Amino acid sequence: MPCWLCEYNDDPLARSLSRFIQDQSIIMGPELMAERIHEKLIEKCPMADGIGLDEVREHIMVHTLHPGVRIACIMRSLLKLTDKLEGITMVLDEDTGNMVVDAKNVSVYLKVVSEVMQMYKSGEVNKLMFALDPQHKTA
Repeated sequence: MPCWLCEYNDDPLARSLSRFIQDQSIIMGPELMAERIHEKLIEKCPMADGIGLDEVREHIMVHTLHPGVRIACIMRSLLKLTDKLEGITMVLDEDTGNMVVDAKNVSVYLKVVSEVMQMYKSGEVNKLMFALDPQHKTA
C-alpha cells in the first residue's frame, strides 16, 4: 500500500502534517511525531483508515527529505551511536584481568564524534541547539 502522506500530499491535512514534521523535528524525535500524526490521522481523516504507526514512522524517517528533518534524524542516530560506542571503548584484557582501551572502538567512536561536531559546525544545526526556545534567533 502506498504511503498515504506521500500519495495525498496535496490534501490540506497532509500538508499540515508535513509542516508539523518540519517544525517539530528539532524538538521531538520521529517516534513521538509518528504517534501524534497517527492519532491526528485516525481522528481527522477517514481516507487514511488503515495507515499504521510504522507507515507514519517510515514516512518521517525515509520519505521526508526536508533538510531540517533529515539533519535532525541523522543527529539523533549519531548521538545514539556515540552513547553505544562510548560504552565499549574499554575491554577486559584476558591476560591481565585489567580493563584496557580498545583502540579500534575508540577510533570509531572518535570518528562518529567528529561527524557530530561537523554537523554542529555546518550552521543548519544551530536551530537544534535552541529547540526548546522558539523565540531564540540564530545568526
